[in-house]
Amino acid sequence: MLELQLEKAELKTVNGHRYYVFPAPPTHTNQNNRPQQYADVKKLKTYMGRGSNSVARLHPDVLAPADLLMTALRDYGTQIDDWSLSSAVIHNGYRPDDATQGANYLRIIKLKIAENNPPVFPKGLTFPSNLEADAQGVLGKRGDQRREAFRLNVAGSPGWTQALMQELFNRVDRDYAPRGFNPHSTGYVFDLDFSIYYCGQEKKNKTCVDRERMVGTDTHYNGFALRSAVGMWLNTHAMHFGFDSYDTSAEVFHLEYRK
Repeated sequence: MLELQLEKAELKTVNGHRYYVFPAPPTHTNQNNRPQQYADVKKLKTYMGRGSNSVARLHPDVLAPADLLMTALRDYGTQIDDWSLSSAVIHNGYRPDDATQGANYLRIIKLKIAENNPPVFPKGLTFPSNLEADAQGVLGKRGDQRREAFRLNVAGSPGWTQALMQELFNRVDRDYAPRGFNPHSTGYVFDLDFSIYYCGQEKKNKTCVDRERMVGTDTHYNGFALRSAVGMWLNTHAMHFGFDSYDTSAEVFHLEYRK
């Protein structure tokens, strides 16, 4: 049985749901054997195994391993009575590498500049408007000449420097990929969704209020997701089933089949 050290966790109850909340664990990255070849859409199948939402489409090779992972994960949730594990579903799978991908990449770029967390971008700095079309185009994986030329053009734009450009894309690339390198387009990748406990700040006296919500693949909640029983289990045991995230500190819920 792939278990967790429950004695290290704090047990929280919200709306009758039990959550084991762990100390923040060491995270890891994994760039080995990441899926790259885009799927033949005609061969994709809707995942109907354990934890299905009856929507996510995956490559046929992934269906059985995904079911094994989800069965082990959810069975453990039943065993320890943890709602994060018991609520887990495969939220999405295949996503086409189309104009929507490019538009979202540009949106994430602008969002990271606006958030400026931690602060590094000068006040009033914006993304160069003349490069918006390029940002939404096919840029490929890291090292691709198109992607490198795009990054150099950003660095050479008014108000920008090489260091600011590098910092921007360090933040962006942790959350989203440009067109031409979209792992979800391979059919070998899916995101989990599950309920998490989180501490909501009560504005009046700045105290912690126990709350719950679905992660919804929102990277802003990855820290809470990572400390949940699901996050701990994936961070520790997902590779037993051939799955792993590219970076659990960014998206512990993002799983790529590495076999």
